[in-house]
Amino acid sequence: TYLKIDDSGLHVRVALKKGEEPKDIVFEVDNVIVAAGQEPRRELETSLSKAGFEVHVIGGAKATLGLDAKTAISDGAELAAKL
Repeated sequence: TYLKIDDSGLHVRVALKKGEEPKDIVFEVDNVIVAAGQEPRRELETSLSKAGFEVHVIGGAKATLGLDAKTAISDGAELAAKL
């Protein structure tokens, strides 16, 4: 269970083994990326395209197919190779 994010890191409560009491753990991290929601938000794409910028849409913004990080990573790698 996510508890909080602060200067110490990412605080979670988790049972390390099945049937064990959950323990609070702090992961010392520099960055936290949150992937939440299943509705593509393409307002930025529209605005940038109208302003004349070349825009590439990948991953869940292109097609929401559930929580599939592999698709987003693959899309990003394919686009990077093309660029």
